[in-house]
Amino acid sequence: MARSTWLGITVAVLCAACGGSGGGGSGVSAGPLYWGVPFVASGAATTMVVGLRNVDSQGTTATLQGYRPDGTPYTGPVSVNLGGTSEERLSVSEALGGDTPAGGWILASTPTGAVEVYFAVVIPVLTAEETSRAYALDDLAVPLTSYEDGVDVTNRTTSIQISNASGAATTITVTPYAEPLNPLDPPVAGTPQALPFAAYETQTFTPDALAGTLLFRGSFFLSAATPFVAAGEEDLAYAVSRKSSNGRNVSAGLSFGRDPLPVATSYLDFAMVVRNDADVTRILTITQIVSANATTILPAPRNVTLAPHEERVIGTLDAPFDDIFGDITTFGSFVRFRIEMQVPSEIDVSFRQFDPDFLDYNMTVVPSPTGHVFDVSDVLPQLTLTTGLRTFSSILNRSNAEITVYAEALITQPPGFDGVASPITTLTVPANSRLDFSPDGVLYRDRDNVVTPVIGLRFRSGASFSVTGWRERRSIVTTRLVSLSPLEVRSFDDGE
Repeated sequence: MARSTWLGITVAVLCAACGGSGGGGSGVSAGPLYWGVPFVASGAATTMVVGLRNVDSQGTTATLQGYRPDGTPYTGPVSVNLGGTSEERLSVSEALGGDTPAGGWILASTPTGAVEVYFAVVIPVLTAEETSRAYALDDLAVPLTSYEDGVDVTNRTTSIQISNASGAATTITVTPYAEPLNPLDPPVAGTPQALPFAAYETQTFTPDALAGTLLFRGSFFLSAATPFVAAGEEDLAYAVSRKSSNGRNVSAGLSFGRDPLPVATSYLDFAMVVRNDADVTRILTITQIVSANATTILPAPRNVTLAPHEERVIGTLDAPFDDIFGDITTFGSFVRFRIEMQVPSEIDVSFRQFDPDFLDYNMTVVPSPTGHVFDVSDVLPQLTLTTGLRTFSSILNRSNAEITVYAEALITQPPGFDGVASPITTLTVPANSRLDFSPDGVLYRDRDNVVTPVIGLRFRSGASFSVTGWRERRSIVTTRLVSLSPLEVRSFDDGE
């Protein structure tokens, strides 16, 4: 970000420090009431945090209950008091009532539907981290006759975890759908497996073991008479289903090309992962790809046709990206852009942002729907800009007019006080463009004048827009990227 912009942000924050709060929690579309946090850590090599953000202005209490792999409960339940506009981050041990984590999953209950739940994982020896939204469960208080969902498998997937979210024994049927060599051919359905589960039990598989075939690529479709949690782990990324019950327009901010910051050659590549869980063919339409400076990259909309239960991993050497991106080593430039899509119901779409040479990081990027108010969680603001750790949010303006977006810091207050949405700055986003914003370089304090290590970001506007958030860590010496991690983004207009 330009120095002049940084100065503007700093002045705005310092001036705002004496003012009141802005923004509110009114008008929040209700989200999930129950969540599943998968892949509870089971060793000292991995550090895990369970995060909860209350996007409403009214306080509430969430409940966490962990379950070991065999379904027996950890100590709990654990009550988490959340003031209005506040965020709490618990170590995995705290989320388990003080127990030592030994695998399994965590059930989170959030009675207002205005609490967003996520988990953050750090592998210190690899300097790697990843944040993911928790698995959104159906309302467990409403009996349903069937539960269905899918799980992605890419060439980086190391494990699939399935947890029974019911207090009764159940059977979960898993059907593998293998992708053929020709991506235009429909997937090949494998033999369904009926897996018995005890109450709250978790089972973890390699993709090959679950599919019963070597070098399996494709997806799994799960069905049961009781609710379950299903997710995939890809080295440094997580595949947690986030398909919508309705068709919608979504956008994501991505990068492609030679990273301009390091002296040594380094690249940022991306791939699209899309899965159709429907029994009929669905068509996803890529409507626009536009650079940050509003240059059109995609000349006309393109369709991605998906057969029933088909999953495709589409890289930049594959159609429909090959003629506009292609070989990253010959691309000749670096571009930050936004991609927009019309996504029908029962389609799950996400992206992976990664280093194509060394695969030092692999970040899952989930596109967000358009909206008017967005909260970004798990923001760790840096006082100085020389630590190598930075947080960014991309404001994606898809309209043909300039828009004004208000950026606010969501500061959790001491117990007994609701959080504060403190104005940071006013952003002017040119027509049909992308603007990257960072809250770093500023101290954020609560009412007791204590520096808060974690804040949220709120972006709001009278015009519609989208947001992508991420954290990056670079070597202080070479400025080369060491890790990328997404940040959980919640639209007030879309709680799904």
